[in-house]
Amino acid sequence: MTSPFGQGLPSFLLTENKEISDEELVCEHAYQSLIHHKSYFAVSDTTDYFLKNPTNLLANHFLYQKIGSFILASVVKEEQFLGVLEVISPTKKDLNSANANKLDVVMPFLTATIERVVVEFQNQIMAVIQDRYTTIHPSLNWHFREEARKLIFRQIHGTNYVVK
Repeated sequence: MTSPFGQGLPSFLLTENKEISDEELVCEHAYQSLIHHKSYFAVSDTTDYFLKNPTNLLANHFLYQKIGSFILASVVKEEQFLGVLEVISPTKKDLNSANANKLDVVMPFLTATIERVVVEFQNQIMAVIQDRYTTIHPSLNWHFREEARKLIFRQIHGTNYVVK
């Protein structure tokens, strides 16, 4: 998957199968935990979870990837949902709710880092706009931001891009 910052991010949760929406893939229990409660969802034995919930696409999806246990944790900053942290293990019982509770220690650092990266990215966009263009009418600002974003992504990937 490609992040909004242009770097490839591997995901065990997101699927390349476009016929299944992310909401369908995440079971109701996980959806409630992650989105509504902004908490975590931990499964210590993916096989056992699948046997108890044979129609569960999430368990089936993770079993297909040979994931034995996993934790999905909401990344939230000031009540704003930023994403999902995926912690996986090929071994059953490696990960569980006790491990998930320990994430409370590192989550503030993770969210602060994400927030810092977002601010730096926005600053890069503004720097490109100021460097390449003169006066910008406010109604066209979105277009210049998009062109600056494309330029930054291409630079990250080492390809050339001619700003329009």
